[in-house]
This record gives sequence, C-alpha cells and structure tokens, in this order.
Amino acid sequence: MTRSFGFNLPRLLGLLFLAAVVVDGSAAQSLIPQLDPDDPNPHSDVWLVSEQSSIRPGETFTVALRMTMDEDWHSYWKNPGDSGRETFIEWDLPEGFEAGEIQWPYPERVDLGPLTSYGYSDEVFLLTNVTAPEGLEPGTDVNLAGVADWLICAEICLLAKGEVSLSLPVSGDAPDTSEWADEIEDARRKLPAVAADWTVRALRSSGTYALHITPPEGRRIDLEGASFYPEIKGAIDHAAVQPVTQDGRAYILALQQSEYAQEPVDRMIGVLVAPKGESFVRGERRRALLVDASVEESQTAGISPVEPVEEGLSLGWAVLFALMGGVLLNLMPCVFPILSIKILGFARQSEDSEADIRKHGFIFASGVIVSFWVLAGLVLGLRAGGSE
Repeated sequence: MTRSFGFNLPRLLGLLFLAAVVVDGSAAQSLIPQLDPDDPNPHSDVWLVSEQSSIRPGETFTVALRMTMDEDWHSYWKNPGDSGRETFIEWDLPEGFEAGEIQWPYPERVDLGPLTSYGYSDEVFLLTNVTAPEGLEPGTDVNLAGVADWLICAEICLLAKGEVSLSLPVSGDAPDTSEWADEIEDARRKLPAVAADWTVRALRSSGTYALHITPPEGRRIDLEGASFYPEIKGAIDHAAVQPVTQDGRAYILALQQSEYAQEPVDRMIGVLVAPKGESFVRGERRRALLVDASVEESQTAGISPVEPVEEGLSLGWAVLFALMGGVLLNLMPCVFPILSIKILGFARQSEDSEADIRKHGFIFASGVIVSFWVLAGLVLGLRAGGSE
C-alpha cells in the first residue's frame, strides 16, 4: 500500500530549503538582505514632495514619499503578505512640527512561486499629513527631512535606505499647489474610502471567512473579481483564491484562514478593492473600501469552503524529492567548496590507522544524525505550537 502525506511539493521544498539554511550558517548569512553602503537604494529611489508650494503657521498639509522602482522590482504594503517588509520613515522635523502615520494606497498582488505578497511596482506615493506649529514666522524657510527604510525585491530582496528632505517657505497667504499636487491627489483617491452607507459583515465557518458586502439601496456595482487585502498579518491564506458570489443585493467574498494562524481573528480589517471601472463612492474614482467588521460565527450563511490546492505525495515521491533537494543544496556556492575540502580530508586519512578512521567516521556520522534529529524536533515543535 502506498502511503500519502498531507503536504504539497512547494512546502516540502521550502522545508528542505529551511533545513539547509538552519544547518549552514554561511548560507543563512548569504540569504539575509544586506545594505550595500556603495548603493544604499538599489533598483529604486525616493524623494520627499509636497502637495503645496508653501505652508502657513498652524496648518496641516500633505507630503509624500515618492518611490520609483526599476522594472520587475517591487516594494511592500503595510501588510507585506507571505514575505517582505513594509516601508518606514524616521522623521527629522523642526521643533513643533508633527507628522502623522503613513497613509497607504491600496496595493497590488505579487506572486512569486508559492508565495503571495502585497506591494507596489513602478511608482508609489506614500502620503503623510504634517502639522506646522502656530509660531512660524512668514518669510522664513522650513526644512523637512527624514530617512526612508524599505525592502526592494524581485527574485532576490535587498535592503534600501534613503535620506530625503524638502524645503518650504512659510507664508501668511493661502498656499499654491505644487508640481506634485496631481500625483498626490491621485494617490489620495487610492486610499480606502470610509463609506458608511455600505454594509459589511464578516462571518466564519469551518476555517473559512466570508465577507458580505451590501451596497446602498439603488446602487449598482459589479464586484466580480474584487480582491481583499487584510491588514492583520497571518489572518488568511494570501495565495488562496477569493471567489465572489452574489446573494440578492449582497456580494459574498470567501477567504481561507491561514493554516499557520494560531487562532481565528475576531475582527476582519483590511481593504476591499473593486475591479477597474468600479467605485465605492458615487461620482468619485474610489476603487478601495475600508473594511472593519467584527467576525460572527456561522454554520450556514452560504459560506462555501475554499479548497486549498493540496497534492497527495507518496513516500516514494517524497524520498525522490528529498534526494533532489539534497543534491541541489549541496551544489550551492556556499556548500560545494566545503564538500571538496571534506573529500581531501578523507583522502589524507588514508595514511591514518584503521582505529582513527573508524573513530572519525563515527563522529562524522553522529554529527549528521544528531543535527537532523535536532532539526526534526524543531519542525515538530513549531508545528505543534502552530496547531494549539
């Protein structure tokens, strides 16, 4: 009888890769993104821009971290998904100035192998509201500065950092718009809308969440193909499909709970993005809707479980793929030279006594076996911890 294992091939290869990283410290070090002092912002660049050309004492105005990325490279949203890290800004503002939180435009889905992340490509404007103190003197200039810290990724990920600054004059008159006003306004339209006339409910049943989205009376909208981006990290399976069905006026979007979630979430918070051409706000181009709903338990509610893609893996295939993974890992640049050194060491032992050779072989084999038992214990411990 053939025995089948309940995990799929991507997870198996991912586990083999993780094992190699844990065992081989040099490999782990090579996989950790490092900041290159000679090129601190590779494949990307940042600037600080303002919506207006001057500021008045005591007013709140909008600035933006403008980020551009090379083709095929991307940065990350506030919840990066399966991998990545969001962008940070450490502000250096004059006394009395206060900067708010980053306002994030809705992201796009980034698929790389079995991983799904949320981020931005090409160009993005991350908005921040800044409040000036009352005591500013008209006719002077104010310098706003900060350090942006982000992760830029394609098939590899690189740490990036950039100093940004912006000088604005202080004026008692109403400020004019700047050359970046249109781009900042476009980014503002990509922020999730708070639409009180929409009804959103979140239901949970058998490891599946369902968002019930009901438009206002008389409002026609097509949400077929809509996408939900959760703000809560690790709440849902990012790679799973999000099928949309309709029940009367309500649209139902199914979400698969993450298999790594230690417990279900009590609130579903995130951004619902409508297909192109649709808007949640009448008369405006607002494709994103802010979702913040308490999760209710339901045994019916029309929730259709989202079936994850699972492939049964027989013992023979598991052994074959384990062998392939071992060959692949041993051919890595950080491992292969070590093998040649080990082989030369074996050759030099030909002149040793038989007892010394057996002793060395016993120690070498014991080290390998114990190392893999430690790895097995670590994996089983993590798995047990995640299922509690």
